[in-house]
Amino acid sequence: MAEMINGGGAAAMALIAQVERQSAMIVRSYDGGNGVADSYAAFRDFTERLDQFHVFVALVEGKLGDIVASRRDAQAQALMDIRWRMMLLEIEAMQGFMTRFLASGKPWPLGSQKFLDRREARLDEIIAFQQEGAAQYGLAAPDDGQIASVRQQFTGQSGLSLPLDDFSQPDFADGLASFDQPDPEPVVERPAKPEPEWPAPELPAPRAMPRAKAAAPDPAGASGGRLKPKRRVNFRVEGDNMYLDAEASSVVNDACKQAQISLDELAKQMGLSRSTLVLMLNGSDAIEKKPLNQLRVFVSRNGGLL
Repeated sequence: MAEMINGGGAAAMALIAQVERQSAMIVRSYDGGNGVADSYAAFRDFTERLDQFHVFVALVEGKLGDIVASRRDAQAQALMDIRWRMMLLEIEAMQGFMTRFLASGKPWPLGSQKFLDRREARLDEIIAFQQEGAAQYGLAAPDDGQIASVRQQFTGQSGLSLPLDDFSQPDFADGLASFDQPDPEPVVERPAKPEPEWPAPELPAPRAMPRAKAAAPDPAGASGGRLKPKRRVNFRVEGDNMYLDAEASSVVNDACKQAQISLDELAKQMGLSRSTLVLMLNGSDAIEKKPLNQLRVFVSRNGGLL
């Protein structure tokens, strides 16, 4: 036991405990389906939270080698149990949300097409995960009837939503070539003043007028909204690599909400996996110039600054 809790083993065990806490928080937020109900925004936020959870679990699994061999298999089993329970919860959440949303008669929001396609494809990912990994730990496959029912609910729904613009267009993919460079103002040639034919009369010096006090700025603005100062996210440079500050994650998530797309969809448009994008946004992995410029254009188009 002493060997297990020394050094890296203690850090790995702390991460596993954090996984357990996060999974419990997700279950509480789901609240038997009441946390999602028939709200598209709530369901999208819930699935994004699950996606981020699975990225974190994958990182923790990479730390299992720090735990003493005699306890390593048990901790790997514990992580797999938690991860699989969350995937079964995800299937339940899909079924519950689709049942309530379709019964409500609400129209699909603009931009939900790709999100729906992504959720339907997620079913295949969960089945593949069970076959390739979870089955080795004795975890049963999801119910075939439930999977078929959820697929039926998704059938044809993505065609009822209008898609957003394709961010893979050249101006998005190539970055800030035209973003940081403002268009030059046109040069207007003004006609030269004609010379007066006689000297201009001398005018008396203008009287000094008392300077009016500047009106105090209204922080709330005319609309009563709260203004948020815009500034670029900090980053650090290590050798030839650049790392974003963790604040970038919230800035990009806010832009995704404004654009009504998920982080999954944004990563796909950028040609990245979700886990790669998340690691760059939280500063764990270095970010190259092209994805940085893509993110800056996307955030700028949706009212932010990166």
